[in-house]
Amino acid sequence: MPELKKKLKEMEENGIKEVVDEPTEWVHNLVIAQKLEGSFRLCLDPKALNKNIKSEIFEIPTFEQIVPQLGGKKVFTTLDQKDAYWQVELDKASSRLCTFNTPFGRYCFKRMPFGIPSASEILRKRAYETFGDIVRLHILHDDALIAAETEAECDEILIKVLKRAREHNVKFNLNKIQLRQQEVTYMGRKIRLLKSPGYIRHASTRRQDWSAENTGDAQFPKSFHTKHVHTDRTTKTASKKRSTVSMEPPAREGTTTSKENLECRPSFETL
Repeated sequence: MPELKKKLKEMEENGIKEVVDEPTEWVHNLVIAQKLEGSFRLCLDPKALNKNIKSEIFEIPTFEQIVPQLGGKKVFTTLDQKDAYWQVELDKASSRLCTFNTPFGRYCFKRMPFGIPSASEILRKRAYETFGDIVRLHILHDDALIAAETEAECDEILIKVLKRAREHNVKFNLNKIQLRQQEVTYMGRKIRLLKSPGYIRHASTRRQDWSAENTGDAQFPKSFHTKHVHTDRTTKTASKKRSTVSMEPPAREGTTTSKENLECRPSFETL
């Protein structure tokens, strides 16, 4: 209970919530969510309110949609918005809808709380409006990924992002920045520059007569880069016909290109 009281006071001092004295149409239960590092987050339980909220229709991309755009990138930087939901300010009417009860009285959120169904769409829309024109910057929810070919290019994009963030008062978590790395963790996936050397060596020393059963090696990385789509027609044909393909030019050339792509494209690993 003392920790809850301390947290409420801290949120009030930071402008996240305020005391409510007048009657309100809505009062929600408070939900305490434990974080991995041991701290906790205060959320609403607005089940009834959510049934009456109009949804913000704004497409949220998936990690799989971003993957093909990472082909050929060698340097990565990730940024995490600090308390991203709380960076979205509510108007007074919306704030009163987010009133909640505690042992110490009623409060309302002045910033967007967790538990509102349209929160993700609102956050995505704001991110697009703020950073949407910056090339090679990818944002999913409150996580940003910069994917560049060189460190200089990565720094150039980062400077644009930080300048735009300052203009729009967007704050990032300093402790979670991964700066100019060849391997980063993003949205629960580990992004690496290279596949394991053993796998590449195995693909490079394959005999040049590939049967349909061998095409699985080539199919695996296809979703991770775009050039492979144009170089695997021969192996795809073999797979459909269950036949053996002799790797004569230009078929051999296409297969060699696919192998080379394995050596210069990022690989992805789910944690």
